[in-house]
Formats: sequence, structure tokens, C-alpha cells
Amino acid sequence: METEEWLYDLHNGDSPAPQTIVNWRATLRAFFAWALRQKLLETNPLDAVVRPKVVRSAPAIWSVSDLDRLLHAAPPELVPALVVGAFAGLRTSELLQLEWGEIGLESGLIEITASKAKSARRRLVKIESNLALWLTQCADNTGKVWPKQWRAYHDDASTLCQRLGLEWRENGLRHSFASYHLAHFRDAAALALENGPREPAHGFYHYREVVPPEVAARYWEIRP
Repeated sequence: METEEWLYDLHNGDSPAPQTIVNWRATLRAFFAWALRQKLLETNPLDAVVRPKVVRSAPAIWSVSDLDRLLHAAPPELVPALVVGAFAGLRTSELLQLEWGEIGLESGLIEITASKAKSARRRLVKIESNLALWLTQCADNTGKVWPKQWRAYHDDASTLCQRLGLEWRENGLRHSFASYHLAHFRDAAALALENGPREPAHGFYHYREVVPPEVAARYWEIRP
């Protein structure tokens, strides 16, 4: 079939990565579905193209010792953003819009408003005991949790990592949260509820790194 041959020959003879094929297949399938509804076609040619299997590698996460070093070496203005990312698992876009008024130390909950959530649905994230200790030090803060420009968050975090001889991992804090949370609390439904995937079996449950329970326990003991 011409469509299938084109998909598997996107890179001038070199077969593209399975995920690339999956992405293009989905895009083309949606286009041909539209054409089908407009009665421009009788069948959707992408229905006959086999969806390749995508083997996902485990995400890069922070080791307990490296994260401990990172947090204790971070400048005061960077610490809140890092600890909320590491111990509440917010997406970077949510984290950089978060305001101190949305962190309820008394209620033990962080509110992610619908306007800031990727899913456009309000949700509440539990403040674990070690995170509460980190945030208590900033209880009088107001405004944005990250007070600078968005780009500066990555720049400052990368600079800190370079100084410590570490590598800044894109989404590493969120993946670490998911991996250590699931290993320690062993509750995929609670993890999904707090972090907003489409369903408990989706998202982090499949993209987590496998962590021994005893190591996960140490993660949740990282304190100021």
C-alpha cells in the first residue's frame, strides 16, 4: 500500500522511529476520517496500516542522594519550585504559574486551578510531610512561587546542576515524584487523581522507573 510505504520511508530510505510512525499514522488517520465524512473517500486507507509497537524506555529520575544535594545547594528563590516539583509532581507549566495563595499548609493541599491545569480541570494535590517542612520556611511568601521569567527557571536550575556536577533532567522532578510515590505509597489511583492523567492506568503508571521500596522511603525523608 502506498500510504504504508510512505510512512515507513519518511527519512529517505531509513525507517523512522516507531513513535514517529505512530504520530504520523494518527495525524493522517484523522485527516482521512474527515475526508470519509465528507464522502470524498469510501474507506480510510490508514485503517489497513498496522500500528507499530512502541517500546518505551524508563524515564530519567533523580537519585535520592543527587536530589538531596540539589535541594540543599539551591538558592532560596529556587528551592520552592524544586521541592514542589519533586514532592508534589506538578507539571512545569503548572509549577511556574503556581501562586503562594494556592498552597494550603493548613489544609495540606495544593490547588491547581482549572485555568492552570493541562486537563483544564481543577485538582488538589496532597502536601506530604517532608514537603510541608520545606514550604513552612516560605510561609510568609506572596505572589508566584517562581518569581522570575519561565525561561529563567530552566537556566537557573541548569546552572546549579553544572556547579554540582549534575545533569538537569527535563521533567525529571515530575517523573521522580511518580516513580517514588508509586513505589512508596503503592496507590496508582491516588497518583493519577493528584496528577491528572486520563485514567489511573495511563500516564505515570507506564512511564515510571521501577524503584525499590526501601529507596523510595528515603526519598520521602529528604528534608530541609
